[in-house]
Amino acid sequence: MFFKLNNLASMSVDQIDAPWELEVEGPPEGTKEEYKAWALNPITKHAFVSAVEGLSPVIRIGKDNPPVKMHGLIVDYDNRATTADRLRELSDHPPCEWLPAYGSVSFRKGAKLYWLFEKPIPVSPGVQVKKFLERLFKELRLNQWLAGYDAGATANIGQYYDIGKEFVAIGGAPIKHAVLAHWAWEATRDAVLWTDSKRYDIPIDEVAREMQERFPGRWPGRFVEGARGVRFWDPAADNPTGAQVRRDGMTCYTGDRAFMSWADIFGSAFVSRFAATKTSELLDNTYYDGKRYYAKVPDEEGGHYVAWDKADFSQYLKVKGFDPVRGKGKTCSELDEAEIAIKSQRLVDYAKKLVHFPRGLVQWRGKKYLNIGAPEPIKPAPRKDTKMSWSDGEQYFPYIKSFMDVFFTDDKGEDELNQRAFLFAWLKRFYEGGLSLTPTQGQVVIIAGHPNKGKSFFCEGIVGGLMGGCEEGTSYLVDNVRWTEDVAESPVMYVGDSRAAEDHRASTAFSNQLKRIVANATLRSAQKFTKETDVPWYGRIMISCNLDAESLNILPNLEISNRDKVLMFKTSSVQFPFPERRKSEELLKKELPFFARFLLDWDLPECVKSQMTRFGIEKFQHPELMEAASTQGSTGVLLDYLLSFLKADAAAAGHQRKCWIGTSAELYKVLAESDQQFGKELRTVRSFQTCLGQLKNRGVLRIDEEKPPRHGSNAAKVKKWVIWHPELEEES
Repeated sequence: MFFKLNNLASMSVDQIDAPWELEVEGPPEGTKEEYKAWALNPITKHAFVSAVEGLSPVIRIGKDNPPVKMHGLIVDYDNRATTADRLRELSDHPPCEWLPAYGSVSFRKGAKLYWLFEKPIPVSPGVQVKKFLERLFKELRLNQWLAGYDAGATANIGQYYDIGKEFVAIGGAPIKHAVLAHWAWEATRDAVLWTDSKRYDIPIDEVAREMQERFPGRWPGRFVEGARGVRFWDPAADNPTGAQVRRDGMTCYTGDRAFMSWADIFGSAFVSRFAATKTSELLDNTYYDGKRYYAKVPDEEGGHYVAWDKADFSQYLKVKGFDPVRGKGKTCSELDEAEIAIKSQRLVDYAKKLVHFPRGLVQWRGKKYLNIGAPEPIKPAPRKDTKMSWSDGEQYFPYIKSFMDVFFTDDKGEDELNQRAFLFAWLKRFYEGGLSLTPTQGQVVIIAGHPNKGKSFFCEGIVGGLMGGCEEGTSYLVDNVRWTEDVAESPVMYVGDSRAAEDHRASTAFSNQLKRIVANATLRSAQKFTKETDVPWYGRIMISCNLDAESLNILPNLEISNRDKVLMFKTSSVQFPFPERRKSEELLKKELPFFARFLLDWDLPECVKSQMTRFGIEKFQHPELMEAASTQGSTGVLLDYLLSFLKADAAAAGHQRKCWIGTSAELYKVLAESDQQFGKELRTVRSFQTCLGQLKNRGVLRIDEEKPPRHGSNAAKVKKWVIWHPELEEES
């Protein structure tokens, strides 16, 4: 049976047996908007059909007339290229054994497929029908029959479909009722269908006893979870497998309701006898960290935790109904017992906001953390029929697209180094891990460019907005401020156009700090009056700087072992026309969900993929920034002195000697004697030796170490350096 509307403005439904036998006139030729106007016109006489029956079968399904039965399934495919011959071919190589009975070609070259049910199966709005439709999608493989599967229409149980212009018999038999009942049971077995069930703990044995007392002889077999039998509470019911026992009620396969809770069947007086204790409810939603209590408060994201000190929490318990007065003959009150139960059973080591972890209890390094709710990434826009491409950005996120189109272009208007692809690959990995609450490690991103080119806009506005927040990290990474809780709770730590480290030691400490955070995915969370601890941190560090020599001093030391942990990008010189700040924020708020959808749909180019790194993508360092990083700070100063010395040394040897060999002390003495300023730049042999080792690791010059022999005099055991003349090494 099907249910027909004459037009989409109508509320009156006609019951029909075979839509494929109807003869109706199609819509007039015109645009999509004109078609919609025609379909919504109350005087239109057409056929829009559904296989779902409402509580009142003669009224359209809606809020006041919920769905109660499905007689079949109609599925829409919006591919604009369907023909009747294509529908006939579906039976040749079907994706599953359950063939549709009919198909129809729509007036806009799309298609509808019709599956018939042997008997109508009850459904209930909300969780039950949602889970059942998801199971139908899986079993019938709805997205594999034709292109352009409309998932949104299938999920909308109240959808009525235009029957189209040409029906084709595909040959599928009605799906057996026993099969549908099995799918319905499997789909909802673990779902919560009775929202009040958590308030009660009703043993199945007690339900069976009550059933036999009220409805003797109506259930002949064992009454256990999963057992099938008659709808015993309905005196007219006679189907011996029309219902199935759940922990919270009965799943029904006949009748007008898909689910009946124990309260629906036996009444509130029965279920109230099994009300869950207040303490058990409290324990499910409360933790204690040795200093404060944390109670879960419901919200749209599944709940967040509110911190209470002892006095406030005691007041909270009083509101919950816990008696603070000690009873006669007792040593403590009901309220005291609740607090002790929480302290003993719900104790955690730390309560923190853990970035991109599920809220609630998290086990990490042998300790219990309560994640009280850190910022989460924004939700993406709904999936389209086809993957969202970069060109789709002109329609869905034009502000972000127009900015990114010029962010890395050169003087020719091209991104020859493919910088955007590497940056998007990094951002895609970051977003996917955060969205799924399975965070991954990622590299430090450094963006260098001239002032006012959008570096901060990208880091704070786009990345911070996408991932759930951005916190200034200069105080932590550069100033070494102790209090770090703010950055530890933020998905993005941003150092924007900050001053560089003041000396070689500070620069080395800065570089080592970056390396440690990226490699270990750990931060120290410290705040006044709270317990300090290391926390897992899978956020990202972003640094922006200008292109002048002083600003570039913030670039970290890039030894060979460090290079896979840092990505370096250089912006273009194009001046993007930014709107005023408030307008920019409004545009980002509107467009970021669509940009997020693009990132999820985007396939990584081969050039950025990497199987050899924990970060999932290849490293990228812009050549100009790589060169600048290699020549920054004291190490860069030493490089200048060495190049001058090696040039003079090669000339003195008539360009016959390919390398200089000697100890650190010998080389330091030679350089200091050649230029008095050298001793002021590098004051000790030890600092000089450290810089020489860094030059070796960076690979800027070919520098080898000549290991001393194990035996011999102490003088012979001093390590020597082999420094090759650059031009003579190339000749060799």
